[in-house]
Amino acid sequence: MKISILLILFFPIFSCLASDDSLGDTYFFVAYDHSADKDIDGYRVGAKVFDKRDDFSATVTFWVNNDPLFEQHNNEYYPTYNVNYFSSQKPEDNISIELSAQYYLQNSSVFTPYFGLGVFSDLFAFMFIAASGDNLDCEDCEHEFHIGVSAELGVDIKVTQQLLVNAYHRETFFALNGGRDYSSQGLGLSFQF
Repeated sequence: MKISILLILFFPIFSCLASDDSLGDTYFFVAYDHSADKDIDGYRVGAKVFDKRDDFSATVTFWVNNDPLFEQHNNEYYPTYNVNYFSSQKPEDNISIELSAQYYLQNSSVFTPYFGLGVFSDLFAFMFIAASGDNLDCEDCEHEFHIGVSAELGVDIKVTQQLLVNAYHRETFFALNGGRDYSSQGLGLSFQF
């Protein structure tokens, strides 16, 4: 239920991006990536704005990182789960917001390769959890937010002017308060209203 509230709070950001024509073309996207060696899944939904003058785009992403060894119990990793942020959230889910930018190497009519850099944090979800008071199952637990960076190399495949398919390789690094670094491959779908 509270994850749904988070999505409702985050949706106005997407709406503002889509309504501002001065920013360039805006696409909404959904993406999924998987790390085979560490069995980590990433689910992302967000908005991507293409700059009208340069070969750049910027994205705002709501990201759920599902790591079967993740549990924020004194900021360590456990194979079992005792602390639950939300009643509708699995304890191994780390909910983050990511800001990133992409540079397009060659703007062709069909295939457009790119590389991107981003920074992410679960601070927003952490503050929401703390305000809700739902995470107090363990009075001695230290619930700390995480910060990390990402690098992405991929290609956009233009199906139509309003529809893009995206294939990418992603490197994820946690820079503050722990987290398992991992490599993943993913697919995404971007669409313009």
